[in-house]
Amino acid sequence: MSLEAPAVQLRGIWLRLGRDAVLRGLNLDVAAGEAVTLRGRNGAGKSTLLRLIASALSCTRGEGRVFGY
Repeated sequence: MSLEAPAVQLRGIWLRLGRDAVLRGLNLDVAAGEAVTLRGRNGAGKSTLLRLIASALSCTRGEGRVFGY
C-alpha cells in the first residue's frame, strides 16, 4: 500500500445538469500510473466524469482532488 495520495480522488460526487442527476454519489480513486477504463451505455456519464476531472465542470455536491488539488 502506497502512502502517496491518489492521482484522482472523488468522494460523494453528485452532478446535476438541469433537472437530471447525471452522477449520483460517485466515489473513485485512481493511483498515479494506474490505467482505468470507463465503460457504460450512451448517456451513462462517462464523458461528463472526464469533464469533471478536467475541471471543465463543477460538481453539485461532493469533493474531488486531482494530484492533491
